[in-house]
Amino acid sequence: MGEQESSDSPLLVGEGLGERSIESWLNTHQINEAEFITNLTNRSENNFMYISQILAAITNNFYPQPSQIETSFPPPLETYYQQHLEKMLGSQHQDFPLAVLQVLSQTTQPISVTDIANFLNTDEYDVEEVLENWVEFLIQENRSENIYYSFYHFSFRDFINKI
Repeated sequence: MGEQESSDSPLLVGEGLGERSIESWLNTHQINEAEFITNLTNRSENNFMYISQILAAITNNFYPQPSQIETSFPPPLETYYQQHLEKMLGSQHQDFPLAVLQVLSQTTQPISVTDIANFLNTDEYDVEEVLENWVEFLIQENRSENIYYSFYHFSFRDFINKI
């Protein structure tokens, strides 16, 4: 391994990770590195897979324009989300779980079992049963004796909305 150039830049630490490509991409698009890091960190919602795939996509020239980060998913991230979806729905995409999925994907705010059940005009127990099977893909938030649900990451919700 060669000597690493010293820099205060967090994106230049390490070797073989496409650091120069990211730095070049930022410079080409006149993007402030600190702002980019802050924005990407905020968008990641502490999701390592999201950050790693977005950075890899930049180094692989998947995003010729910065605005595309908000509108398209790198293929590995799409595959990752597709695997989540298959795990959630199984091989048989049954109507009721699909309906629950649609309700969850249409809201940007956490939603209660009661609200989902009311929206679908169904029993809360049926909704709870579906959501319990999806616990690894959801964030549960306790509010005034109710549990509210949302997807673990906004980009997963956006992926579901695009299918």
